[in-house]
Amino acid sequence: MFSGVLADAGDEFAAEKLAGLLAERGNLDGAEQLLRPLADAGDGLAAGRLAELLAERGDLDGLRARADASDRFAAGLLAGLLAERGDVDGLRALADAGDRSAIGRLAELLAERGNQDGLRARADAGDGVAALMLAGRLAERGDVDGLRARADAGDRFAAGLLAGLLAERGDLDGLRAQAASGHGHTKQLAELLARQGRGEEAERLRRFGLNLDGSTASG
Repeated sequence: MFSGVLADAGDEFAAEKLAGLLAERGNLDGAEQLLRPLADAGDGLAAGRLAELLAERGDLDGLRARADASDRFAAGLLAGLLAERGDVDGLRALADAGDRSAIGRLAELLAERGNQDGLRARADAGDGVAALMLAGRLAERGDVDGLRARADAGDRFAAGLLAGLLAERGDLDGLRAQAASGHGHTKQLAELLARQGRGEEAERLRRFGLNLDGSTASG
């Protein structure tokens, strides 16, 4: 094969093409042998194809080795495989090591399983993706107390979802308390006041804001 001769002579393009042909024919070992030295030498295209080949084979150890060598594409494929297999521990290990792909995949997997304790633990440890997932699930369940706890802990996304939930329920006192606690959302409070026929107070709120006790200021 002419491309095989070129590959032996060091032609990278020919080697990558030959690796593709070998992979198509099911010779994954042969394809890997051609791609690995190119990938190790810094060839990005070869590295990508090697990572895909390892993922196709389900070679977690091979992908992990590539990821440990700073191959972000391999890291993403590894996280995807672990998520498909439901391997929470494997994803957690990668996430704890700072792998961004694993952080997102782990949060998604925990959310899919309804594992709020797992999400909360991740969120409390500073995982922003887990915090978003947790707040979303709490809002879907209408868990006002859970959202309020997250908001009081400084979660601004949870605070926004809480305000929206209180407004939907017409909970004027709850929304007023939320606004007075320093989380903002006076605009939603004013809109709720107007919907409840308290337009004058809504206008005063828009103009003057709230007093410290949560009452509407009068100027």
